[in-house]
This record gives sequence, structure tokens and C-alpha cells, in this order.
Amino acid sequence: MSHQRLQHIFAAGRYSLPVTIFLALVCWIVAFMLLPDRPSGGESLAGLLLYAATGYLLILLNNAFALIRIRMSVQTMVYFLLVAACPVLHRSIPEAMAAALYLPALFMLLYSYQNKHTAEQACYTFMLLSAGSLFYPRLMLFMPLFWVGQYMFQSLTAKTFVAGCVGWLLPYWFLLAYAYLTGDMSRFTEPFGELVTFQPVTERGFLPWEGATLLFLFVLFVVSSIHSLTNGFQDKMRIHVYLQFFVLTTLFFFIYVLLQPAQALPMLPFLLINVSVLTGHFVAQSDSRSSNCFVVAVLLLLFSLFAFNLWTLL
Repeated sequence: MSHQRLQHIFAAGRYSLPVTIFLALVCWIVAFMLLPDRPSGGESLAGLLLYAATGYLLILLNNAFALIRIRMSVQTMVYFLLVAACPVLHRSIPEAMAAALYLPALFMLLYSYQNKHTAEQACYTFMLLSAGSLFYPRLMLFMPLFWVGQYMFQSLTAKTFVAGCVGWLLPYWFLLAYAYLTGDMSRFTEPFGELVTFQPVTERGFLPWEGATLLFLFVLFVVSSIHSLTNGFQDKMRIHVYLQFFVLTTLFFFIYVLLQPAQALPMLPFLLINVSVLTGHFVAQSDSRSSNCFVVAVLLLLFSLFAFNLWTLL
């Protein structure tokens, strides 16, 4: 009963979100003070605000699409705790900006469920993804997953496909004009050069903090994915398809990081968003002794992960 109470308090407790925010802020400040190659105070504050905005958008995501049957902020609490456990995110401000644009793109994509007359939304979806790729060019590699998502949501037509392509081109049209006016065409060609640059898998392994963090996230992903896929009958068909899309995209994110270990840090903000949604669904809608024990173990391991990551970065 104590384990069940702990899970219930974490998922739906009145003070769970404020306490989580406080703990995340403490971890963020401690990491900023101790990291030897920390960014400037302005950069760290900008990153903190970006991650806070992303956490707020996760609450709106659940309220808009009812990924969890009742309105909860558990997915945001999971997200803030994961961010707090990764002190190295102080250094990934451009990727955090790309992730902050990736999340609204998810909004637009989910809104298109079973609506074949959403050319405008398709344009906005891929425009946001394309804008995110200006900060992290390799995000373009995952754009085909959003076409797969449109197919899964029964909203992929010739019209929405063309609208998506137009939306994808818009930010780069502006970038091309800017590069031409400033006389520096490398501003336009640089993202594409980074996009096609791949390192051999054996050239670089995972750093200790990367291996520990990715392993922890992968365990969360596997457990929450198995739960969402095997208990889909408890959700509406629309929610089940949404969760399938999150499982698919997260799986491809992990595969890409495995093939390109050097991209572990840049991909971390995107992994945290997807894993937080799936884990939040699992925490809120599982109710067994084993799930309660798992949630308690995860909460304890999160603090251990923060200590280990901080220690390895000092």
C-alpha cells in the first residue's frame, strides 16, 4: 500500500508538480555552479526557459489530445526530472530550441487525425519542423516519420503531402534570401553539409554519462511502450494510434543514436519529450504492484543518475 500511495502521490498529488519544479531548479543551479565548462549565465537561463516552455507545452498536449484519460501533468513532471538528471543539457541550447519547435509540430500533426482536409495544418507542421532543423539540421532526417504519422492518422493525401513540402521549404527560402543578401552563401549550404555528414559507428563510442542516460531512457521506453501497446484496449482508438506513433518515432531516435553515437547529446532533448509522454501515460494509467515498485525505483534511480552524470562531467 505504501508503494501504491507513492505512485498515486507522484501522478496525481496536489503538490507533485511544484515539488518537481523545485527539485529540477535545484539540480539545474547545482549543475551550473559545479560544471567546469559551463555556459554563461544568460545561455543557461535561456536553456532553462526553453525547457520550462517545453514542459508547459507537454501539459497542453495532454489537455488537447487526452493522451492520459484524466487531465494530469505527470508527463511534465517526468520531463522535468529527466532534464534535471542530465546536467549536460546546459550545453545544448540550439538543440533545445529545435525540440521546442518539434513539439508544436507534433500538435499540428495530431490535430490532423482522420482529417484529409488539413493542408494548412500539414504546411504548418513541416514548417515548424523545418524551422527546428535550422537549429539542428539533422532533424530533417526524421521528417519522413511525420509522413508516416499522417498515414497512420489517415490524413495523408496528395494535397497534404504537397502542402507539407511547401511548409518544409519556407524557412529555407528565407535562409537563402538572407544568405544572398549578406553575400555569405555558406549560411545556406552549411545545414545541408552537416545533414550528409556521418561518422563511422566504430569511430566514437558513448561517453559514460551518455551510456548511463541512454540506457535509463531505453528501459523507460521499453516498459512504457509494452504497457501502451498491450493495454491499448483501455484507450480510445485515436489515443492508441497516437501512442503507436510516439513508440515508432522514439524507436527510430534510439536507432539513430546507436548508429551515430556523436549525436547522443543533440538528440537528447527529442528523446526526453517522447519518453516523457510514454512514461507519463504508463505512470498515470498502470495500477499494479509491479508498476508501483517500478515507479519508485525509477524515482530513486533518477537522483542516482543525476549524481553519476554530474560526477563524470566534473
